[in-house]
Amino acid sequence: MQDIIAKLETIKDDSTESALLEIITQIAANRDNADLKKHFRELLKRESFMNTCAINALAAGMYGICLGGQYLQAAPEDSYRVNPFLHNLCKAMLACAPIREQLRSNAKKYVFDSEFYESVSQVRQRVAAIAKAHVGADLGNDLLTVFYSLNGYFSKKESEVGLKDAKRSGGTNCVMTARATYQAAGLEMIGERKPDVGTPGGPQLELGSPAQRTLESGKLLTSATKLRSDQYDLGPKGFNDDNAQVRPQMEVGDIYYVDGEGDFKHLLCAGGAAAAHVGIVVGNLAGMFVDTIDGGSGGGAKIDYHNKRAVKFAQPIGWTLDNPGKSFSQANIAEVDNYMKNFGTEAAVLEWLRKNLLSGKHLLAAIERFDRELMLPRLNEARKKMIAQARAGQFDAARNLIRQVKKGSSGLGQERVLKGWWKPERYTALTYCGRDMVRGWLSA
Repeated sequence: MQDIIAKLETIKDDSTESALLEIITQIAANRDNADLKKHFRELLKRESFMNTCAINALAAGMYGICLGGQYLQAAPEDSYRVNPFLHNLCKAMLACAPIREQLRSNAKKYVFDSEFYESVSQVRQRVAAIAKAHVGADLGNDLLTVFYSLNGYFSKKESEVGLKDAKRSGGTNCVMTARATYQAAGLEMIGERKPDVGTPGGPQLELGSPAQRTLESGKLLTSATKLRSDQYDLGPKGFNDDNAQVRPQMEVGDIYYVDGEGDFKHLLCAGGAAAAHVGIVVGNLAGMFVDTIDGGSGGGAKIDYHNKRAVKFAQPIGWTLDNPGKSFSQANIAEVDNYMKNFGTEAAVLEWLRKNLLSGKHLLAAIERFDRELMLPRLNEARKKMIAQARAGQFDAARNLIRQVKKGSSGLGQERVLKGWWKPERYTALTYCGRDMVRGWLSA
């Protein structure tokens, strides 16, 4: 026990994930030890900046919670960042086998991202702060490992593999981002049905905290318990575009939802993934413009910030936002796939790049540079192979560019329509584990 206590004294705000994993694993194995509990109580009586990290390590190993505290917040205001120490601690918790089942149970009850809970008191502003703190994160960024774990419900491996699987299937991480933001803000997003990292049920179900009931036939029915505010309640086209008073009024903290209409239900990608998209409103200007944070950017896993998007009426389909992205029919997808068959050869790709220099000049220049390098004398085979692979990558990028340009063609696809939005007040609030609660557990 003295060994654990001595190690606790070495835990600082710059401690590594591996060091934290080692100590919380030892704490978990001795969580019922009276001397360790006594030491924890003593630290809580004289908590300071110097011992707050040790206190958090003890709370993690004993109770599977991220305690946080006044010295470990997500400040400064307006430029919130995940607290570095708590981030490493949370990663260690996700990888700690002895507390795995405890974390899974706690995820449905307790706040996990304590630095935001303590830094931002209002739930809507907290939603916006958490979303902003994850802008720029992409596939491979360990911010997403903790974020998509849903307060520790998923292990480190489950979270990381789940995101890769979602990307591999042709989907994006927009629903994962919205769900994780609400969960991190202290809103219960885990329903009765066992959740999946990649949210295969789609936004309407996954953002609705799924409930389950058994029908008389014995069939299990899954449905959403938290319904979105639906613009189509106000008529077949949603809101009246001639009356500004009934313009969609989304507030900071809402999750907006756009989707295709009619036959236009797909993204223009391999497998024809569903076109449904959600994002988080983080700014509102008189209801006419909104700032949003959206997963699914870049290659489909990046979280991006989009500033001052007009809330507009798109004739004749209904209300939407600036740059909502397009949705496509199966016929559109077949048309583009047939078009891309024309670019199977390098010569065809090069011809397109030369005819479309405004879009493809940089790719053409890169290919020509690699061609010159391959002509250099005394080039060894390893270097030649490396250059050839890089050159092939430029052709892959060029074909993707050609596809994107074709995708934007007039008459192909249509803008996605605003269907509605979810509101944070409709969700059950998770419990914040403060010092008094921990003292009670220690005394039990």
